[in-house]
Amino acid sequence: MKSFQMTSAAALVAVAAISLTACGGGGGGSSTVAGTTDTTVTVSPSLGKFSRGALVTIKKLNGDTISTGTTTDAGTALVNIGTYTGPLVIEVTGAAGVTYYDEGSKSSQNFGTADKLTAIAPSVQSSVGVTPATHAAVEAIKAANTTDPTKIPALITAGAISDANTKIATALGISNVLQAPKLVDGTTGSSLDVAAPADKYALQLAALAKLASSGKTALDVAKDIALDLSDGKLDGKYTPPTGPVVTNTSTTYTAASVAADISAKVVSAATDLGTADTKTVVTNDPSVAGTVVTDVTAVVAPSPAVLLAKALFAELRTTLHSFSNSSKTGFLDLQAVRASDDMKLVVAPEADKLFSRLSTIGLAIRTFEGAQVGAAFNGGYSGSVGLPDLATPSAWINRLGSVYDVVNGTGGLQFCFAALTNPSTSTVTCLSAVAGAVNASGKIKFVKYVLTSTGGGQFSYTAVRENRSFDPTTFSLTGVGSTPTTTLGAAIPSGSGTVSKTGSTSFTFAGTLPPSATYAFGTLNSNSVDISGNPSTGVDTVALSATKTALSATSSSYALSGSVATTSLDTGKTVSIALNSGSHLDIDETNAATTGNQLLALNVVGTAQTAGTKLTGSITVSGVTKDKSGTQTTPSSIVFNGAISDVSANGAGEILTGKLETAITGYSAFDATKLTSSSNYYLGTVSFTGTVQAPARPQLKLVVSASKTGFD
Repeated sequence: MKSFQMTSAAALVAVAAISLTACGGGGGGSSTVAGTTDTTVTVSPSLGKFSRGALVTIKKLNGDTISTGTTTDAGTALVNIGTYTGPLVIEVTGAAGVTYYDEGSKSSQNFGTADKLTAIAPSVQSSVGVTPATHAAVEAIKAANTTDPTKIPALITAGAISDANTKIATALGISNVLQAPKLVDGTTGSSLDVAAPADKYALQLAALAKLASSGKTALDVAKDIALDLSDGKLDGKYTPPTGPVVTNTSTTYTAASVAADISAKVVSAATDLGTADTKTVVTNDPSVAGTVVTDVTAVVAPSPAVLLAKALFAELRTTLHSFSNSSKTGFLDLQAVRASDDMKLVVAPEADKLFSRLSTIGLAIRTFEGAQVGAAFNGGYSGSVGLPDLATPSAWINRLGSVYDVVNGTGGLQFCFAALTNPSTSTVTCLSAVAGAVNASGKIKFVKYVLTSTGGGQFSYTAVRENRSFDPTTFSLTGVGSTPTTTLGAAIPSGSGTVSKTGSTSFTFAGTLPPSATYAFGTLNSNSVDISGNPSTGVDTVALSATKTALSATSSSYALSGSVATTSLDTGKTVSIALNSGSHLDIDETNAATTGNQLLALNVVGTAQTAGTKLTGSITVSGVTKDKSGTQTTPSSIVFNGAISDVSANGAGEILTGKLETAITGYSAFDATKLTSSSNYYLGTVSFTGTVQAPARPQLKLVVSASKTGFD
């Protein structure tokens, strides 16, 4: 059966496609402090994390020192500035033995007494980063000083300071150059999260460090970037207030391609230092970690409200990309594929096998009841088919499907018989095989049932796995084959249990069945022994009750309750399903005795769980429609209302809660026996209302929808 499928991740892609591009800001800091009490400023210098002993000096605009401190083993310095309020100039200078961690060379580099890194803030703030970006802002302010381009103007305004920081932030794609970045060293590992502002800043600084050419360092890049951007252009040239343009002859980076080079280095930094989620997001779209702008001469500082809005949109954009992106590598993309594969490759096939086997039990009961009154059903069946189960040359036969359907994968076969010479027989034998159930030796893989009446609508049964030969020319059964002289494995476990039938309205099934998992089917000899060297273990367990209510003269609804658990060879329980009150199956029984029942609608309330996925809630299937060829059916509506969880080892837990709806239109004009094409396709819609959650991500509340409106 083919069906329209569009995962919740696909809906997220539609949302993520909205352009939420945010450009950088950078005038403000983490907080502004003013008052009469002493203020301690936490300074975080970064070319990579600094070692102990770097001197941190905080000054006034006129160059007077307010206070000093030194970096500790944490890489930060705490500097008490007393009750001072106003702009801050922060200088970090080196000393003998002081080093910083260079993310480009992945090694420690010296930071000597002649080395300096600076920052300027428009007002006092409790924490501040001193980085290549802040250093560039200071150099730009100096370069604009026509009186002395080596000094910061003593009367520069807070607005002009914010403008300078904003231009550098915009040029390098940084949201706020004065924020404290996460400090990176050789122990950082894959821990930076691009959705966290401090981590994102660290990735951007690591990208600049990686920009250094052979033999150069992150400090060299910082100096060259500062000189290059001092005129507001990232072009390898410097235009002083007076005099000719000066070409920057540094070889730390190539000016003509610097924007593209920084973007590539951001990916490299994410690969080295990012979490798995960050690597995925940044590799898919490096602009998530910032976009370089090579000319910021016309940029002005936005208002605080605009800065906040940009930060919010940048965070939203990053979060959406982490959930879902065009490369289908986001958290929810991968979860959707895993869950979808679980449903398609594990739950659906095993549920199909179980439904077929339960259906065979029902066919066995009908065969028994028919034999009691001498009904011939599908007619006599000659003993020439080579079925040693028959005590006489012919039998009462009740059959759905054919050998052809099984071998060609177009359907299954259910085949029940009872001896003609004893119409009041208490025993019925049945064979059941699903589509494609053929082993490597060319034999059909059946489950054989023997149903015995104990009177009063009570039955016991046994069920074993058994291979049967068939004639590939006539597609008729030819027998069970000979017994090999050696066996390599163990017998497939058999099943047994009871069935109770009350009138024609209800029945209860309780017992076990041979394992249904696809890879539990080995090669069996005639004694149901697995000779493939890969014996199966365990059985499927079923405890189901159904009560029948007539919907019409030819259709019925079965209220269901109970549980089903299938077993695999190597992972224990493959699928467990619990059916709660409200579960029901609606079927059309018009041609039940010939072509079988046809699904009309299904509502399952409860849980379904595999080794990796758990669904809790309800699934409603309705509007079952045949395709143009009349051979395939699909629901026109599927609604899931509940929660999906990742229960695999170290799984993410609950990832989705809400209502997911899909609808299909035009299926009756679609030929499922042919390939989809521009002249053979169907349409559909999907919508989701609820929440999604990923590890270390804010919960998203979503109301989204998508439509398939054409073949492409």
